[in-house]
Amino acid sequence: MRALELFIRTVTRIAWMLAIIGITGLVVLSCSIAADVIMRYCFNAPITGVRDLLSLFIAVCVGLTMPVLLMKEGNIAVEFIVLVVGKKVGSILAVLANILTACIFMGIAWEVWKAAEYMGENNEVTQVLGVPLEPWWTLVAACFLFASIAALTPIINGIRNLSTPKEA
Repeated sequence: MRALELFIRTVTRIAWMLAIIGITGLVVLSCSIAADVIMRYCFNAPITGVRDLLSLFIAVCVGLTMPVLLMKEGNIAVEFIVLVVGKKVGSILAVLANILTACIFMGIAWEVWKAAEYMGENNEVTQVLGVPLEPWWTLVAACFLFASIAALTPIINGIRNLSTPKEA
């Protein structure tokens, strides 16, 4: 049990650090978009490459926030089924849904990793600045892989809750 507690605590800390970085990145992106709009419309001098970097940073920032989303089960869930099937079956279905979510995120990580590898093999770059795409999309793939690992925490907690006898 201590190993599971250590795993959950470590994953939680890393996930929250990544989320803070991701949210900070989104704030920086918002400021750069505002600056670009002001420069474009007030001075007719847009900031070169903002759109290039925007497409890369948004993917990374969203990827950085995914682990916390999955840990906190912030994804969309249909709760009314618990009313129909009962709490115990609803809890089992929630664990199964979390397992499916973790598997889907592993699949997404794999596909993004393959796409990043393809981008690297073909030396793909952004249109304006010529920034290589591979490292950015590899980072997104790593974020989604970690998100699938973070998704294990609600699975572990759900199984624990199922195996813990409830007092009447």
